[in-house]
Amino acid sequence: MPGLPKIHAVGVCDDPDYFYDTITTIAKEMGIDVSSFYEFPEGKIKSYTSIEDFVRNHLIVHQGKGQGYASSTAEELDFIIQFAVETGICLDPVYSGKALYQFMKDIEENPDSYRDSRIVFWHTGGSLGNFEKIEALRAKLRSVSPVKRLDVYGRK
Repeated sequence: MPGLPKIHAVGVCDDPDYFYDTITTIAKEMGIDVSSFYEFPEGKIKSYTSIEDFVRNHLIVHQGKGQGYASSTAEELDFIIQFAVETGICLDPVYSGKALYQFMKDIEENPDSYRDSRIVFWHTGGSLGNFEKIEALRAKLRSVSPVKRLDVYGRK
């Protein structure tokens, strides 16, 4: 399996070790055997002694918890709004938005780690989390968009 890509994950609710342990446990429960997995870096053969060894060599879990589950900083909300304005893709402030914000910060802080890489961000949904943050987002949205929310039900 030469040239396997690194998978980056951003944990927004627990620390990275929790995710490494959980993924290793799931792989063991599935009966995955890594004893026949080999890589050939620089002409050498590398084999894996355990599922945990394999997971930790191919997965990088970034800390993205921030203030905690479903708690957003002003910077995270600004990023989510700017991303939506620039791309048309709405990210939620609980999972995908927070994860991409943290991942983009890592790219900015460590550009050499990502140089000449192809990156795919897997947006897993969760846009319903935006409804919980409507009050926090409303003022920020007014500063970047002339669109106004209509009060069709007569409620303020």
